[in-house]
Amino acid sequence: SVDNDGPVILSDGNDTPATATPLTLAEDPSGSGLWLAFGSDSIDPAAPSDNWSDPDYWSFGALAGDILSIAVDTPATDVDPYVELHDAGYCNLASDDIDGPNGDAFFSRYKILTSGTYYVKVGKNYISTVSGAYELRVEIVRGIDLEQEQNYSNDTPASANHLDLQVVGNHRQGKVAGTIMEAEGASTDQDVFGWGALNAGVTIELGTTIPSSGTLGARISLVDADGLAVADTDGDPDDGHFLGSLPASGFYYARLEANAGAGHHAQYVLDVDITDNRPAEVVSVDGLPDDGLTTDKTLTSFSVTFDEEMAPAGVNAANPFTAQYNGSTYVLVRETRTWA
Repeated sequence: SVDNDGPVILSDGNDTPATATPLTLAEDPSGSGLWLAFGSDSIDPAAPSDNWSDPDYWSFGALAGDILSIAVDTPATDVDPYVELHDAGYCNLASDDIDGPNGDAFFSRYKILTSGTYYVKVGKNYISTVSGAYELRVEIVRGIDLEQEQNYSNDTPASANHLDLQVVGNHRQGKVAGTIMEAEGASTDQDVFGWGALNAGVTIELGTTIPSSGTLGARISLVDADGLAVADTDGDPDDGHFLGSLPASGFYYARLEANAGAGHHAQYVLDVDITDNRPAEVVSVDGLPDDGLTTDKTLTSFSVTFDEEMAPAGVNAANPFTAQYNGSTYVLVRETRTWA
């Protein structure tokens, strides 16, 4: 069936893996790397001392390297859901019954290791006797990152998700998907992402894209380690876009909130683009002799501290032991190799 929130699969009689209701994942927005599927069913009966008085199975296909989140929300009922992820051999890979909004079931950022068919098994809390409807959501990302959140956990700079950025010329860029969950009482969901220290004067642009099935009216800001907002120069501080320059060196974070529409269909894709025309500078070097001095001791390690976060792969690729003699360089290896 189709409702105002987009396509939702309704199911009946899916109480075994063999009769699992197939979920169709669709990339939305197109080309974003975010794939979504939605389903709806009910738990009835809800017998005490049993997670599976009415088990519901859902199936979907996933690829090795996919990262997924699964949510079972109950915005219209008092059902206390429980959810498990099973592989093709029906082994339980992950489960939850409390980390979603208002104690609903949610687990995030599970990495798929093997391509194949996977199953979502929905039940209810062991002691609960409340029956009723639930809404299921499967989020998968390919080629981008995915928010990790348990019970509104990433809502401050201190608990921010770390976002790995790729260097493209003088830009550092990254992309991550997530969901702004329904409020829990007076507490609203905020998703915060960080990427390490940056220098004053760096320009940061943040943008959000909303799926066609989405309900989220996004508001995004850039905050420092104390949660204080940086001036947004794009003309509207309350929209889903930020553009500004850093007033001082330090750690900064993207904070995403809802102007409206938080909940089961409040997905987003966040784009981060940092323009840095200033090269990093060395702050300190430890483990080497002071300037102008030498040593006859063997140095096993030393550390270099920069004034911003560095990409370690460029200088730490293999850590080989090398030595120079008569114009040649020799590398110590642990196994026989060819010259090629």
